[in-house]
Amino acid sequence: MQTLDPALKPDHYKAPCSYPTTRIILKLTGLNPENFEECKDLIKAADADYFVGAAIKYLWRCSKKGEYIRDLGKAIEHLQEVPKSLDRSQTIHEIRGLIQIFKRAEFYDA
Repeated sequence: MQTLDPALKPDHYKAPCSYPTTRIILKLTGLNPENFEECKDLIKAADADYFVGAAIKYLWRCSKKGEYIRDLGKAIEHLQEVPKSLDRSQTIHEIRGLIQIFKRAEFYDA
């Protein structure tokens, strides 16, 4: 049996995506992440540009790598690069809300 190189198929890009970010990805793409086995399949189906695709990757993996705040922040950075004609301010606002929730959770865990 052939084993896959984790660098080529990292676990954090495989399904399922976590709930809080599932809702955001659904709003961004109109596609339900739960219907996709891997992040790249959703990005292809959404025909996402580079910046939206990168944001989706950070949203998809944040709960799997345990770097919630960092990955959510990177998603925002990429969405801010989307052309102004495609307003992503509501999505960015929702991601910032998630960051605040995770920051409070870290405070209470400390």
